[in-house]
Amino acid sequence: LLPKKELVAVRLDYTYTQRDLAPYVNVALESEMTRLATAVVGNRGSQLNSSAYALGQLVGAGVLSREIAEGELYRGAAANGVLQKDGEKQTRTRIKRGLDDGIKVPRVIKERECQNDNTPLIDTSKLLKKEEVNTKVDAPAQEVNETVDTPQAPNKRERFERTWFHEIKEGEPKETFIKGVFGAGELTTVSGLPGTGKSVIVTDMACHVAAAMEWHGRKVKHGLVVYVAAERKKLTERRMMAFRKHHGIADQIPLLVIGGRLDFTKGDLKDARELIQLIREAEIECGSKCVWVIIDTLTRVFGAGDQNASKDMSKFVQSCDEVLTETKAHVTAIHHSAWSGERGKGAIDLDGAVDASFMVKKDHGKYKLVCDGTNDGEEGDILAFTMVSVELGRDEDGEPTTAPVVMQEKETKLTSGTLKGYKGDVLKALAEAVERHGIEPDGDAFPDGVLVVDEQTWRTEFYASRDSTNPAAAETARKQFQRAPKALVDEGHVNNIGLWFWPA
Repeated sequence: LLPKKELVAVRLDYTYTQRDLAPYVNVALESEMTRLATAVVGNRGSQLNSSAYALGQLVGAGVLSREIAEGELYRGAAANGVLQKDGEKQTRTRIKRGLDDGIKVPRVIKERECQNDNTPLIDTSKLLKKEEVNTKVDAPAQEVNETVDTPQAPNKRERFERTWFHEIKEGEPKETFIKGVFGAGELTTVSGLPGTGKSVIVTDMACHVAAAMEWHGRKVKHGLVVYVAAERKKLTERRMMAFRKHHGIADQIPLLVIGGRLDFTKGDLKDARELIQLIREAEIECGSKCVWVIIDTLTRVFGAGDQNASKDMSKFVQSCDEVLTETKAHVTAIHHSAWSGERGKGAIDLDGAVDASFMVKKDHGKYKLVCDGTNDGEEGDILAFTMVSVELGRDEDGEPTTAPVVMQEKETKLTSGTLKGYKGDVLKALAEAVERHGIEPDGDAFPDGVLVVDEQTWRTEFYASRDSTNPAAAETARKQFQRAPKALVDEGHVNNIGLWFWPA
């Protein structure tokens, strides 16, 4: 390590001095440290994490001492301003954590690298993207020791995965990260009509996993959870704030919310791979392996694709598979259901691709999470729940700002919510209007997270489903809608406050 008086100094320039090391180590070290010292604002902290991880792999391989790695990383942090911004203690902690993680995944050094004095420049940033594989035929299988709980550099993906009959292990239980609900490394969907609380219940599960808390009596496997809030990121954050306040969580937990535009229907998988790289950086930063990636919602990452077209839905599934395969995490897509609330919208290819599918149903303020299909588990009710509001603060008018938290409810039987005849058609039109044009209303009287439409928007959606070219049919539609809204509200199928309507 550098002398104490040098460690606290903030340097504005950096020059790597060649050390008495193998040529390829000097080249790798100089390349990595130059990248660290010149990192731009906004990327300096993550670059320090990446550089510490990369040098840790060299330390783990026995070609670089930890003392040299720590000293150079500290100098680079001083040069790029991280030391001045975060202070000595936090900087040293970050360096230590990155080195420790990298040491656990030592780099395999090829013999030709060790003997070549004209070693080409090594781009160590690629160590986070691709691990070189050097397999010996005579190496016994039992010498492989994979630590699944520690962030690792990804293995090179083989095209096929082979297991001989005699290699299949007996008695191994299915690995889960929420017992009896989600299996490790699977693809699932959670679907429901607008306003049924599908995002709320998934957020509740995400917070429990990241906080290592049992989920309503079910054991969880702790790890990093990445929540891709492709719609309403601020609303997702408020729900997590409510969970934090309600459960009194003061510590940092490995739960990352990501906003921004993604397109999972691109054939080149570009957006999926950029998400994978972000997840790897998050693993290094928090020191936990990612166990769950949540996409909220399928519609918002579907780009210009047609959800009813098999070719576009297949592209979405391929993007999810890419994330699952590269991160080994479970992937869940939150999805809108068809108006009947019995299955997710779109092409049936999605149903065939998932390992399990779940529905969230609502009836008069009661909610239920149900597994309606699984390849390896039991179908049926998972959790009956209600939602209660937690006050987060006050706005400029003194009105409370709230967000919901989940409370387990005793088992309750929910009705299907399906109506026949013209009332069913009018109710269907409301669900579709909310999905396409719904807005978040102002006022404490409305449930948290609900989307609403006015009567004119609802009426227009209903009329669009009728034959407007036939005068008699148009008149019938007018009379049907004139009677339906009040009847649906009175019967408890629709909620209404002032000008606004939404499904019950």
